[in-house]
Amino acid sequence: MKPFEIFRTGTHTSLNGQTKDFSETDLDTIASSYDPQQHEAPIVIGHPETNAPAYGWIEKIKRVGDRLIAFPKQVSNEFAELVKTGAFKKRSISITPDLQLNHVGFLGAAAPAVKGLKDVEFAENPDELEFASFEFDPVTLSEVEGENLELEPDLELTN
Repeated sequence: MKPFEIFRTGTHTSLNGQTKDFSETDLDTIASSYDPQQHEAPIVIGHPETNAPAYGWIEKIKRVGDRLIAFPKQVSNEFAELVKTGAFKKRSISITPDLQLNHVGFLGAAAPAVKGLKDVEFAENPDELEFASFEFDPVTLSEVEGENLELEPDLELTN
């Protein structure tokens, strides 16, 4: 899997009905506070209470413009094939009240709360990361690498 969008700025309503405005500063907080040594966020299906089973892991996250980008690793081949065939096209994140990433949930038929994220793409060579494939406002790789992200309270926001 290539790096993929997991969240964006805007006003979003969580699964428990809380509405909150998220700014680029909030996205920076989510990105900069992400430390997989402390809590490595799993890639899951839906929003399981126990964050299990994990179908992959989030290595790092970055803010690029008004979007958060996740860099996946150790993604299960079976799960990747399900995503590739369209079984899980949409994503949703779970964040804590202090903007820490809890997990990235892939959704089946459930409608995401956060609309407008691009579909996940796959590299022809699964070991390659193709940064040029993103269609964001023009940024350089050094700008992407220089960003930090942080996350928020226990809100489950759907992408």
